[in-house]
Parts: sequence; C-alpha cells; structure tokens
Amino acid sequence: LTWTIIICAFISSLTSAATVTSIGVYVDADPSIATLTFSLWYDSLIYQCTITPSTIANHTCTPTVIGEDCSTTDTKMLIENMHSDGEEFVDVWFDTSDGNTYTVA
Repeated sequence: LTWTIIICAFISSLTSAATVTSIGVYVDADPSIATLTFSLWYDSLIYQCTITPSTIANHTCTPTVIGEDCSTTDTKMLIENMHSDGEEFVDVWFDTSDGNTYTVA
C-alpha cells in the first residue's frame, strides 16, 4: 500500500526568474526507511528529488529539473511514499535562488 500527499496551489500564481535550489522536510517522529519523493511544479518547471529520513531532524535534497509544464502558473508539490509505512512531518519547504523560502507548516 502506498500513499501520496498532494499540496495543491499552496502558493498560487507564484512566478519568478528564480530557480528551486532545495526541498526540505522536518521529520517529527522516529523515521522508517521509507524514501520520500518530492515533485514540485514551480514557475513552469517540474523539479524532483528524494529524501530518505534517518533521524528526527530537517532533511533536504537538491532537486533536478525533470520537465516543463506551461499549462499552469500555480505552484504545487506532490510527496510520494512508495512504502506501506508513513512518515510524520510538520514542515515542508523549498528554497529559491533569489533567497526566498516557501513553507507549508
């Protein structure tokens, strides 16, 4: 059994010349060995990276651009856990090259 969390349009119509430099999550409980895959639609580009939390702490990854989507200007994030266990986290964020941090808490 797998689960997926979709955080849709948590920053609506955000556009910028900045690129995404990191995606992060704070794991709030004893983590399992589950790998979390983050996909982020930001400013017409699709970024993706994975994190395998090993401790109760902040975990970040450096995303790569995996595609382009010009059909929406909304910013969206998809978090996938391909294992049957769950991870508990309280904060998810991404940083951009212009120095901004966008957080869902």
